[in-house]
Amino acid sequence: MICPLLSALRKQDCVEAKCRFWTHLLGRNPQGDGVVDKFGCAIEFLPILLVENAQMIRQTAASTDKVANQVQKSRAEFIGALSTDAQKRLLDADPHVKQIGRTGDNL
Repeated sequence: MICPLLSALRKQDCVEAKCRFWTHLLGRNPQGDGVVDKFGCAIEFLPILLVENAQMIRQTAASTDKVANQVQKSRAEFIGALSTDAQKRLLDADPHVKQIGRTGDNL
């Protein structure tokens, strides 16, 4: 195997375990169902790690969106359960409450 770092200077074989970029990748392949368990160059592993990172970011964003929707729904239910007088006092005290409406109809 030709080293991607040393080949810029001159084509040299990979020094493998002597190199600081030589690492062990262990985990699930994000592009398939298989398990990855191999030693190799960290530069070589970058594409697969970038795909895995993108998948994790998408999952995190989806989870955050679900939590935000649930919080907004719960807040609307809370405001809807208040008496009219209590709703008016809450709306006057916190202008951000107006974003979801008095009874949560604007979800």
